Amino acid sequence: MIFEKTEILYKNNINIFQQFEKMLNNTFGLTTDISSRTIKRILVQNIAKRSKIDIFNKILIYVSFLLIIPIFFYLIILLLISKKKVNKTENYDIVFDCWGNNEKHNQLIFERFYHQINDLLIDKKRAIFEPNIIKRDDYTILSLYNIDFIKPNYNMINKNIIIRILKYYTKNIFIIIFLCLKSNINFILIFIKILRQYILHQRNSQNINNIKYLISAGDNYYTPLMYHIYKKNGIENIYLLQNGFRTEEFDSSFYISCDNYFSLNIYMIDDYLGLKAYNNIINICSLRLYDATCHLDKTKPFYDIVFIETIASDSILNDKEHSLHNLMTNYLTSLKLISEFSNKNKQHKIIYRIKKKGYEPNSSKFYEIRDKLINSSNIILDDEIHSNSYEAILDSKVVVYSHSTMGYESLLLGKNVLCCNFDNFDFLLSQNDEIGVIIEDNYNIFENKLFELLENSNTVKQYFKDKRSMHGDLAEDPYKKILDAMKLH
Repeated sequence: MIFEKTEILYKNNINIFQQFEKMLNNTFGLTTDISSRTIKRILVQNIAKRSKIDIFNKILIYVSFLLIIPIFFYLIILLLISKKKVNKTENYDIVFDCWGNNEKHNQLIFERFYHQINDLLIDKKRAIFEPNIIKRDDYTILSLYNIDFIKPNYNMINKNIIIRILKYYTKNIFIIIFLCLKSNINFILIFIKILRQYILHQRNSQNINNIKYLISAGDNYYTPLMYHIYKKNGIENIYLLQNGFRTEEFDSSFYISCDNYFSLNIYMIDDYLGLKAYNNIINICSLRLYDATCHLDKTKPFYDIVFIETIASDSILNDKEHSLHNLMTNYLTSLKLISEFSNKNKQHKIIYRIKKKGYEPNSSKFYEIRDKLINSSNIILDDEIHSNSYEAILDSKVVVYSHSTMGYESLLLGKNVLCCNFDNFDFLLSQNDEIGVIIEDNYNIFENKLFELLENSNTVKQYFKDKRSMHGDLAEDPYKKILDAMKLH
């Protein structure tokens, strides 16, 4: 496993890494905990062979020596244009992190994850924070929710910080070269990555004076370094909402760092894939699920089965080495089986719930395969029947899925689910052959499992009752848990 391989590589080179970390700590004002976890997060992509530049390539290590002088001059330029003092003006009780790349996306993020919390804290000083957007206000969000906006300070960072970086970089460059040659690890490239991240996060947060709570559903990009800089610049508490499964298939799942982590299930534990919640991990199930279903009619479902869509780009389907290729192979196998089932069992009403309306231009191959299977089956395409996927789930007896978070959410809604796990993914419902899990690409097994789930015997009911008791209780108000932790209400 990638996480274990990362930890083993680090331990096998512990003396080398500790020397490098000592230099990083002096250069950037880090703690050993932060510097070691930052290095490990960088190592992940290379160990998983998903990085464009291999830090273990000896030729590239020698080539990277040519970057030593440009780095020096880059720091000199930063020093010349940096300021002696950066005004710290921002003070808020709570800020919501919107990380989208346009106003529409950020409005969707706010509505999906934050608006309920915002409404419960209207007497507090609130703002949105957009670290990925350069000098632009989301005026729609500001007017809709009566909330302020924190603009990242894109002026050059404090001169004293640049002086310190330049001082220790110059002092330790030969040590970095020595570590590269001794270990066959490209510490120059690692240093460049850390320098770039440091400058970016410092600029984003340097005008903050004091923020009591930052809450973000962009949990997977809260790196150890980002966490450290935000905390150092005046954010007292960083609380993250888990927005999806954290798995080894996604590089950004590793070494997430925060104060409190609000998880989707009770199995999320401290240090899973390097997760570090310095105070606590609190299970709240799913905010989206709670919001989407608390007002919906939960009467007897009309459909027998709903199949949950997961879209893939052509680049994923065409590249067998892509980290998500096997997941989509798993998905398409599931779709082929449900298509065959629909043709052989036409008495059952089956719907295919789309993820989003319209066609993504970079996913033409996916739609071609999908439409061919649906058009040749007895499956009804649900793009208009229900207004959202949660309605489709509640209106069906059984939910079939591959790797969608909605499969897990369906379980919490009290539905019988069939999780298709043909490639033995460790983050799905189970890696074992169970009532609600199929691990073998075999139509007869698939058919028999669906018959059993539709029959819903006492054995099936008890199985899912046990599963729900293990994964959390949707009946609990997740917002109360968040507010209790924040101590603002």
